[in-house]
Amino acid sequence: MFLMKELDYFETCSFAWEKSVAKSSALYFWNLIENSFCSDVFYLRQIFRASHSLPTSSAGIESSFSRMKLIKNNSRTSLKEETLQSLLLIFQEFEGKEEILISEKLLKACKKPKKL
Repeated sequence: MFLMKELDYFETCSFAWEKSVAKSSALYFWNLIENSFCSDVFYLRQIFRASHSLPTSSAGIESSFSRMKLIKNNSRTSLKEETLQSLLLIFQEFEGKEEILISEKLLKACKKPKKL
């Protein structure tokens, strides 16, 4: 019900100034509207923010699965989930870099026996 009121109100406004200033930027347009009509478009603002937080493509996810496929292959089928996540983070952090610098502190931490 409140959303319908906001939509009705929104349709009555021309927003000519906001449109001319924002040009082709939807984010800038909504920032102008929020600053001018903040309390009048509460639900529309929430919907807009949620819709702009959604990815426009699945390329990032597909890339992550490709990386995972490189790490977890036929010879590494028994990797624990925690290990796989750690390797993916390392792969993502150092992708494209020629050298990975490992500190003495990290080497010492890896050499210590793990407590079970």
